Amino acid sequence: MTLADEPADASPDTPDDDASEASLDRAVAQAIELAASRHPRGGHTRIVAVDGPSGSGKTTLAQRVADTLSARGEPVQIVHLDDLYPGWGGLAEAVPRLAEWVVEPLAQGRDGAYRRYDWGREEYAEWHPVPGADWLVVEGVGCGARAVASHYALLWWVEAERAERMRRGLERDGETYAPHWQRWAEQEEAFFAREGTRDRADLITDTTTSPEGPDASDGTVSSDSTVSSDSTDSPDSTDRPGAPDPDRPSEPHGAQNGGMEPADLMASRHRDGA
Repeated sequence: MTLADEPADASPDTPDDDASEASLDRAVAQAIELAASRHPRGGHTRIVAVDGPSGSGKTTLAQRVADTLSARGEPVQIVHLDDLYPGWGGLAEAVPRLAEWVVEPLAQGRDGAYRRYDWGREEYAEWHPVPGADWLVVEGVGCGARAVASHYALLWWVEAERAERMRRGLERDGETYAPHWQRWAEQEEAFFAREGTRDRADLITDTTTSPEGPDASDGTVSSDSTVSSDSTDSPDSTDRPGAPDPDRPSEPHGAQNGGMEPADLMASRHRDGA
């Protein structure tokens, strides 16, 4: 359910909404604090990668990270892998493009840039600059691949139960894209199994609602775990008909929350944490 689908009498100032917003804020603050405690690995840029299966809420959390950093006056950019995938069959092909166009140039102290894939025309279109900045947030299925992960300050894995993720995606894009969803899901499963992304993540967030639905979530975020010792650095003193990652807002549908209700956020933990 998107924000626009909420009942007309729903107040944004209800206690449940306040708790949900606080839950999101805590998860984002946790991610930023962990990344900020590490030396930049993308040249002078701290790169935060938000990976996980489609419909899990990556775009919502990635955008919240970027917005929070921007509000603090810290230069930040965000890159969506939806703009790099060369079509519904191109999940794995986006990784070398991300490396060559964005991550490796930044790591070498140069500006990056990427070509946006036009889903309607099924071809790459214009270039978009990614200049070196204090922060870069990269989000999308596959962005945590081993080929680029060594340059990240933080790898954040976002997940939800499969049925809930499909519900979010199909509510946003409609049943027309159900065949594409299945094709994409098969690529995801193979890719994540090969890459072991979840096992390498520094932070894991589950956005699944309880069986009773979004309103049943208590919006709590666990923060009582610690970062594993092997993942800690010393502190630093267009229009398209659809997208393969249904947690990315698409223009035709106008969803700005990536299919994830704020109340869906249930638990975050550091790697190896409870």
